[in-house]
Amino acid sequence: MHKGNAMKRTPIVFALLLLLASHAAFAVGALYVRPLRSSDSYGLMTMKQYDATTTIENQVATTTVDQLFYNDANSVVESTYIFPLPPGAVITQMAYWFNGNKYVANVRVKAEAQASYDSTIKRLLDPALLQYFGENTFKLNIAPINPYSDVRFSITYTELLTYDLNKISFQFLLKTTGLSPMPLERVSLRINVKTSSDITRLVSPSHGSTPENLITRISAREYSITYGDENFTPDRDYRLDFEYSRDGVNVNVLTYTPTTADSIGADSFFATWVVPPDDINKATLPRSVVFTADVSSSMEGKRIDQLRTGLTTFVENLHAQDFFNIMLFSTNVVRFRPDLVPATAENITAAKEYIKKYVNAKGLTNINDALMESYRQSFRDSTVKIIAFLTDGLQSWGELDSNVIIGNVRKQERGVRVYTYGIGDEPSRFLLNNIAKESGGIATYITNEDSIAVVIAGQFNRLSKAVLTDLELTYGGLDYYDLMPAKLPDLMFGSQVLQLGRYRNEGTFPLVLNGSVMDTRFSLPTSATFTRTAGGNRSVSRLWASAKINSLLDQIAVYGEKKELVNAVIDLSIRFQILTKYTALYSDPNKDKPSGVHELARSVQELSVYPNPAADVCTIRLSLAVDFTPQRLTVTIYNSLGELVAHVADGIYTSGDADFNWNTLDDAGNPVPSGMYLARIETLTGSMAVPLHILR
Repeated sequence: MHKGNAMKRTPIVFALLLLLASHAAFAVGALYVRPLRSSDSYGLMTMKQYDATTTIENQVATTTVDQLFYNDANSVVESTYIFPLPPGAVITQMAYWFNGNKYVANVRVKAEAQASYDSTIKRLLDPALLQYFGENTFKLNIAPINPYSDVRFSITYTELLTYDLNKISFQFLLKTTGLSPMPLERVSLRINVKTSSDITRLVSPSHGSTPENLITRISAREYSITYGDENFTPDRDYRLDFEYSRDGVNVNVLTYTPTTADSIGADSFFATWVVPPDDINKATLPRSVVFTADVSSSMEGKRIDQLRTGLTTFVENLHAQDFFNIMLFSTNVVRFRPDLVPATAENITAAKEYIKKYVNAKGLTNINDALMESYRQSFRDSTVKIIAFLTDGLQSWGELDSNVIIGNVRKQERGVRVYTYGIGDEPSRFLLNNIAKESGGIATYITNEDSIAVVIAGQFNRLSKAVLTDLELTYGGLDYYDLMPAKLPDLMFGSQVLQLGRYRNEGTFPLVLNGSVMDTRFSLPTSATFTRTAGGNRSVSRLWASAKINSLLDQIAVYGEKKELVNAVIDLSIRFQILTKYTALYSDPNKDKPSGVHELARSVQELSVYPNPAADVCTIRLSLAVDFTPQRLTVTIYNSLGELVAHVADGIYTSGDADFNWNTLDDAGNPVPSGMYLARIETLTGSMAVPLHILR
C-alpha cells in the first residue's frame, strides 16, 4: 500500500465543468495537478484503476465509470481532470468518496450551486459541483489532495445507441485513459446486453474474443462481456456491435412507470423503435449527387490520402442513370465541372484523374460557401437529390457563425438532402448534426482509426434507395401525450423510427407506422404492450426528459432566453436529475448524508468478523446475493476516530461468499493498538460496516 493512507484525510473540493473553448491547455483523458493555490505548470497525476459497468437493453445503455487516481507528490495539490463522454450521452449521477463514505450530488440551479461552491471552497470544505454547457467534454476540479493519497469518484451516464443498416454500436472511450504517466494497475469493463429479439450477431471489432475480452452467450437474447487487463496502456477505444433478428416490421418498446420516490409525476414513459422491412424501399433510384470535400490544411497526411481513396470509391459506385459533380473546398471552392454531368464511363474516368491531381491539403475551411455552391447545382427532379459533405474541422474562413450556416441550409430546397461526414476528432458535431437534420440527411462520423473509403463504400449504396416520408406512428387506444419528436423525420434505407412519449393507461394496443414512399402511401401494422406497473427501464424517463430539454434549448436558440423557456429547462433538469447549461450537480458532505447504504444492504446476506475480539489475524466474511451485479468492491479498516487505518481488499467481485483476512497491521506495517475498529465494505451501490475489537 502507498504511504500516507492511514493519515486523516483533508476534505476534498470537487468541481466538474464543461469546457467551453479550446482544449489547447489540456489533452482529453487525464488528471493534471499542481501545488495548491499556485500558478505553476500542471503535471500529470497517475490513474491507478478504471472500472466500468454497462447495461444495454435494446438500444439504451447506462454506464458507470469508477476511477481511482493517486497523488504521488510530497505536497498538497489541486487538480483538473479532462474527460469526454460519447456524443448524446446524458450524465445522470456523479459521486465521490470522502473518509470512506460515498456522496452523490443533486441537480440545483446553476447560479445557486456556484454560489454555494464559491463560499465553501474558501474554507476548504468538500462540496461537489458538476456543470454542463456543451459538447460532452467535461472538466473536474479537485482540491486539496493530500500527498501520497487516493482520489476516487464515479460518473454514471445514459445514451441511446445508434442503429444503422441493422447494426447497433456501443463505443466506450477507453483510449482517453492513455495519458496517465504510468500504466494503470487495473482496467475492467463489464457489459450486459439484453434485447427483445434474438441476437443474431455480437462482436467486438476493436478487441475481438480473447482471454482478456470474454464474450459469453447467456441466452438467445442476452450476452455478457468481460474485459480486463493490468499494467494497462490503451491504444484504442472499446467497441461492441450487435444485430438482432427481424421478421417484417420490427418493433421494440421500453417503458418506465415512476415510483413515489422519483417525484416526476404518476404518468408513465415509453420509447418506441420501429424498423420497416427492407423490401418497402428496396428499389434503386437514379441520383443527382454532389461530392463536396474539405481539402484544407488540416487534412494533410493520412487523411488526404484516404480522402482521395474515398472520393474515388464514391465515383466508382455511381450507376449509369446517375448525375454527379465534385466540389473541393478550402479557402475557396472549385468544381470538377460547372454543373452536374451524367455518370458515363468517360466522365467517371475524368473525375478519377481530377481527384488524383487536385485533392491536396492547403488553405482554410470555408464551409458555408462550399454548401451554398453545392446547392446551386441543377439537381434533376426525377432523381434522389444528395450532397455528400466531408470535413474534418470547424469553419475558419467566410461565415464563421454555425447558427447562420444552419439557417442558410434551412432556406434551401427541401428536396436536397445533405449527408455529412465528420472526419477525425475535431469536426463540430453541433454544426454537422444540424446541417443533416435541417436538410433531411444523416450525420456520420469517421474516427482516425476508421478507413474513410470503407465507411463511404458501406454508406453510398443506401443513398440510391427511396426515402420514406410523411411518417406518423399511431398507438390505438393508448392515452399518450408529449411525443418527442412530435413530427417524425424522413427515413432513409437501413434506418429506424424512434419516438419517446408519456402515457396514462395500459394494455396491448395496435401500433401502426404510416407514411409514403415515392408518393405511394403505405401502412405497417403491428402491436405493442404498455404496462403501468411501477418500474421498468428508468433511463427511458431521462431520455424523454433529455429530448424535451433539447427541444426547449432549440427554441431558446431561435427566440432567445425567454424566462418561461429557461424555467422549463431548469424544472425538467432538477426533476429528472439531468445536467443542462442552466443547472449544476452539487453536494456537500458536511451537510449531506452518505448514500447507498440501503441499496448495498439488499445484496448482503452476511457480514461478520471472526474471531472477534482478535489478537493477530481476523477474517471478514461477506456473502452476496445471487443477483448482485459484478462490480468493484473494497474492504478497509477505520479506527474509532474515523481515520483510515488499513486497506484489506480491492477488486471486482460477484455473487457468493468471500473471506478477507486482515493481519491487524496498518498500511505502514505497524500493529494497530487494542481498541474498537470498523471493517467497511464499499461498492458503487453503497457501503456497510461491521465493528471489530483488537485485544493485544
